[in-house]
Amino acid sequence: TESNVSIRIKGIEIAIVLCDIMQAAAQAIVCEANNHLNLDSGMPALFKQKGGRAFEEAVKQVKPPKIGDVVVTPAGALPAQHVYHAVTTGLTDEVSESTLRKVIYGSLNTAQNNNVTSISLPVFGRSGQIPYEVASKLTAQEIFRYIQATPKPVISKINIACYDNDVFNVCIKNICEYLSH
Repeated sequence: TESNVSIRIKGIEIAIVLCDIMQAAAQAIVCEANNHLNLDSGMPALFKQKGGRAFEEAVKQVKPPKIGDVVVTPAGALPAQHVYHAVTTGLTDEVSESTLRKVIYGSLNTAQNNNVTSISLPVFGRSGQIPYEVASKLTAQEIFRYIQATPKPVISKINIACYDNDVFNVCIKNICEYLSH
């Protein structure tokens, strides 16, 4: 079952959702990726498995992006229309807070520029390299920055997809508390 807690700011619903991001109800879902868009391990491998051949082929057509880029592909067999590949790492798995900020804001901006009304973000942090307490605060700050910087937001719903109760509870505390002030 899906649990969620949401708040509204300037007509945008921000929902913390306990769910599998690949099943989240949104036009665009975001997958943390490396700059080779490798689909062989981690979340990208699950996206490949559930997105099917059409998704895999679409990813193969993308020129190698730079760290901090957000690239868009069709979602294949996934329920969303688009997958945003948020490039957080290169050859090593090291990820920085500044890169997380860039891809979170970049994902929201990409949705804005493509008239996407709903987007699901993961809790970034590349397998816990950046603690969820920190990643969730960065997410809240970048959502707030998007809302402040965008005179007419196209996005009406932002989901933060949490895959377990611990991450869900951290996000409720850090994102809802931050955005409520």
